[in-house]
Amino acid sequence: RVLVLYGAGHGKLLRQFGPATNLSANRPVLEVLNAQFAAAAARLLLGRCRYLAALEAYLQSAYARLAGPAEPSLSAGYRVSGLSRQVPHEPPGIVALGEEALRGLLAEKLAESLPHEAERQQCLLGPQRDELELVLGSKGEGLSATRFASQGQQRSIVLALKLAELELLLDTLKEPPVLLLDDVMAELDRDRQAALFGQVPPTVQMFLTTTHLDPEVLAVLRAAERPIALHEVVVGELLATDPLTTPRTESPA
Repeated sequence: RVLVLYGAGHGKLLRQFGPATNLSANRPVLEVLNAQFAAAAARLLLGRCRYLAALEAYLQSAYARLAGPAEPSLSAGYRVSGLSRQVPHEPPGIVALGEEALRGLLAEKLAESLPHEAERQQCLLGPQRDELELVLGSKGEGLSATRFASQGQQRSIVLALKLAELELLLDTLKEPPVLLLDDVMAELDRDRQAALFGQVPPTVQMFLTTTHLDPEVLAVLRAAERPIALHEVVVGELLATDPLTTPRTESPA
């Protein structure tokens, strides 16, 4: 909830700051906006990194289960725009700096970049330009997943992120969330399909959409030993349960 409020405040400041950059003669106004922007950005940045620090162990475990033992490990980092040399890339290290130190670093960098922002009439720094770093291999020696991951590795990473978020929510909220998967089956081979559904706890209700239902996909769903119900949407109308649905007495997943 706090993170949402910080995010909303940062968005408002960002919208105010962009149009104001053409007022290069009114430097006091821009300096006031910079101070407010740095404070909101520091809070938002800390919230993101605390979340990533909590998520990383789940992410590493989920990727290892999906990709198999032959694949390199996966780790997550965070690159702060404009401060990549002054600020560590590991979320726990960024959190350790604290809000006051981050606000000071951001304020200094914003003041330094003010002439360039005024010239280009846009925000060049801030959380809207930060990047999530996913690395295959050990930290400090691994390869950027964005640049070097194969197509299969990229698919496993996306699914691992989804599963990691799911497991973190389960442990934090102590109740199962609803999992939404939109047309992912066509992008996965049979092994990854089976690995995905084998990792989702049976207490989690899952909605899976697909443009076509391959018999092999249906076999994977049934092999996961969870109640399933198949429905078809035609011209905006939800049709009756498909007759191929596995007969169960439990509520559908």
